[in-house]
Amino acid sequence: MTEDNKIDKKLKRYYGKIKRALLCPGKEKKKFLADFKNSIEDFRSEHPEVSFEDIQKHFGTPKLINEAFSAESDSETLKRRKRFKMIKIAILCVLICVAAFAIGLSVYILSTNDPAYSYEVTIEDFGFTEVIEE
Repeated sequence: MTEDNKIDKKLKRYYGKIKRALLCPGKEKKKFLADFKNSIEDFRSEHPEVSFEDIQKHFGTPKLINEAFSAESDSETLKRRKRFKMIKIAILCVLICVAAFAIGLSVYILSTNDPAYSYEVTIEDFGFTEVIEE
């Protein structure tokens, strides 16, 4: 594997970490990442022998990039985004709990030996009585 391929793989993970760290709407995130990728490609073309570590030193860690981006954003907007993200996480947790409860209940009901519905049939024919239980 060539050095450029290694750097490209590391950059792909780097972009993913930055994308997850940013707290902004999808359109803003896409625009920021596109501009950011262009800046890195320009930097790489100007410095052909640059390593991934050099790129990260020059541009910063995902955490630092998020902090810089957040500092530029309106604080009220940022609070609203964080609150919305927490609400989505809470709803997801509730849905997972409900699904787990439903699955557990279904497994319990299906694993019991007693059928949910049972009935008896009595057949009286020619003096014989037979009881069938299902």
